Amino acid sequence: MIVDFTYYTEVFEGTAINEENFNHYSKKAERFVNYATCNQAHKTSGNVLETVKECICEIAEQYQIIEKSEKQALGEGEKVISSESVGSWSVSYDTPTKADVNTSEYTTEKNKRLYSIVKEHLAFTGLLYRGVS
Repeated sequence: MIVDFTYYTEVFEGTAINEENFNHYSKKAERFVNYATCNQAHKTSGNVLETVKECICEIAEQYQIIEKSEKQALGEGEKVISSESVGSWSVSYDTPTKADVNTSEYTTEKNKRLYSIVKEHLAFTGLLYRGVS
């Protein structure tokens, strides 16, 4: 694995994922980054490797949010807060339905969300280049 829980908490300063669940989400995130980079992410070093690690951490957090949302849609797990106000306290929950989770549009939107994180982090590293070098 490229990222461990120590890196996540101490360098990335992540707090959203607990240690018990970290490997699950970081493995999924690493697979997605390897997919997006045509398996080039694990060959990096130096500053590019640090950027890859940050990307994996952010995607891991996003996977946790997605999984909670999917569990909620299936009637499992806790509610996912989509917005919250402080004055006269107000909370809105993201509530996809079971039908939403099982559509190709949902999968496409999920992948777009994850890929946008990859692009944000790796756009200027050369890892997303698909041409011949």
